[in-house]
Amino acid sequence: MTTVQPKRTHSSLERAAHIAMVLAHHELWHLIDVLDLERFVPAHLHRSTPPDQNHPVLRTHPEQLRMALEELGPTFMKLGQMLSIHDDLLPPE
Repeated sequence: MTTVQPKRTHSSLERAAHIAMVLAHHELWHLIDVLDLERFVPAHLHRSTPPDQNHPVLRTHPEQLRMALEELGPTFMKLGQMLSIHDDLLPPE
């Protein structure tokens, strides 16, 4: 008789830490603040200073959000698709 090992699932804290890391990587600090995920952001990704004219943002906020949702996987991509059809939740861009 063989024993089937259950598939390992991520705990809620591990998932929250992963989400925080991806959001920080894409500089979506406003979402980290709203979702209260700051404590899960790795030290090397913490924001150092607010953006200024000397360090221009390379991507727009919508691009950053799209890239983060794609990186987080199919569930978040579906969330992005649903948000995209609700013009009352996100700005047009």
